[in-house]
Amino acid sequence: MSYKNYGLQISKTPDPNAYILGGLTELPKIIIQPDRDYSLSLPKYEPQFGGGWDSSGCVIWGHQNAIEIILKKTTGIEYNFSERFNYITGNVTPPGSDPHEQAEYIRKYGLIADVSLPMTKTYEEFITPKPMTNELLVEGKRWTYTMKHQFVWDTPQTKGQRLEKIKEYLQYSPLGASVTAWILENGVYVDNGQPNTHWCVLYGIDDKGYKIFDSYDQSKKILSFDHNIQICKRYFLEKRAIKRFWLWEILNRLFK
Repeated sequence: MSYKNYGLQISKTPDPNAYILGGLTELPKIIIQPDRDYSLSLPKYEPQFGGGWDSSGCVIWGHQNAIEIILKKTTGIEYNFSERFNYITGNVTPPGSDPHEQAEYIRKYGLIADVSLPMTKTYEEFITPKPMTNELLVEGKRWTYTMKHQFVWDTPQTKGQRLEKIKEYLQYSPLGASVTAWILENGVYVDNGQPNTHWCVLYGIDDKGYKIFDSYDQSKKILSFDHNIQICKRYFLEKRAIKRFWLWEILNRLFK
């Protein structure tokens, strides 16, 4: 794999409503992985590209991988959600999208099973139906979890600051991380002074660097401790009571 952008577009506009690390609005610190290694809970592979086309949807794949890891770790069940659903409801198009923005879309629209809207052979089919059908929107609203997310950082960090924060927050969830993809040097991946171009799941630490699950080719990579991770996010899933979405039900029936 060579250095290129796989679909990461970092927004320069801050969200004043975002959860703040160490602030009054910080997410609950519930330890789910004391040893900080989610190797046994990695998700099944699903490509973000087809024959001759690329969705530039690494942000969607990365967020869903993190959520699937959390659920596999906490419930023992291997979930498989539809990236196509969140790609469409998140209005993603090449060259890509912003991690915080897409996490907000997932929080708003929820997730649906992959079998409800699976991967396709062509990009033209992949971006349909648009607008999303009422039936599938209802399924997303019925997802039994609320996903919340928080920046571990979104400003420049030193090597020591990154390591300290990653060590703490990996206990609470796998982390979404922006990375420079891919420059291999002495067995680890470095940024070589280049900007981040990809969104992946950071799922552990070893003596050489950070363990990265790359959804693009289902590979496990080691990121150098010196790698400039520009943005890092944690996730929090909260099970909610099932509600009857009467308006959605009525709209769905009218549509049918």
